[in-house]
Amino acid sequence: MKYGATNTVGEVHLDEIRKILQICREANLRELDTAQAYGSSEEKLGAIGVGDFAITTKIHLCMEENAELLKDKLTQSLNKLRVKKIENLLLHNEERLNLGDADEVAFSLHALVKQGLVEKVGVSSYEPANALGQCQKYGFQITQVPGNVLDNRLFEDGLIDQFLKKNISVQVRSAFLQGILLGDPPLQSRVPPIVIDQASNFRNKCRECGCSPLEGALGHILQVSKQAKVVLGVTGSDEFRQILESLPSGPSGFQFDSPVWSSAFDPRNWKN
Repeated sequence: MKYGATNTVGEVHLDEIRKILQICREANLRELDTAQAYGSSEEKLGAIGVGDFAITTKIHLCMEENAELLKDKLTQSLNKLRVKKIENLLLHNEERLNLGDADEVAFSLHALVKQGLVEKVGVSSYEPANALGQCQKYGFQITQVPGNVLDNRLFEDGLIDQFLKKNISVQVRSAFLQGILLGDPPLQSRVPPIVIDQASNFRNKCRECGCSPLEGALGHILQVSKQAKVVLGVTGSDEFRQILESLPSGPSGFQFDSPVWSSAFDPRNWKN
């Protein structure tokens, strides 16, 4: 699927995906993130062959759907990916846990672990503090939440350490905030001006420090936590190589004072 406010390429084609996966293998990067909601990504990955990767996928359980359907949905993903099991399964819509059958949803997720179809289950969330509460309440072993120089909530007040102390794996997504931290979005973009202005401030700070926005964005996350895993989306193999070359080899001296959190930094609020 086409994703990202600055994406002008569109959906990544099979040949380019093959190149990206080959780079992953050469760099010993063996984890993939996908979702049923990501267009035809599962089918494309399955067609190429990803049995040698640890896969995270995400499932949307509609409000009116029963928890028992989770196994059927996972089976659909396994068939598309052409694998017998995956590493991580995340509930893609965290609000589903607000309903009265949340315990049944959690039970059905854990049952998939017992059946050997998945190693860990958890929740994908836009709210790091809520994700911690959900993981603690329902015994989830993994979560995926946003974190970047404009959205520092995961790294404030020792929140990420609370996850890790409880052996809850943390995947950090949105490191580049849909690409906005790396460059301005198109003029017709739905991104709020405050986000564009703050991203511009960040890039100016990077120039002052003699680093690229790529290096600054990745360095910010990696120097805050060495144990969280960063989920990156790319539009091509050249872009992926550039990201890998920008990974800091040691502690980064880059410092950026993140602004006070605003709901404008949440992509869900970027309306057309």
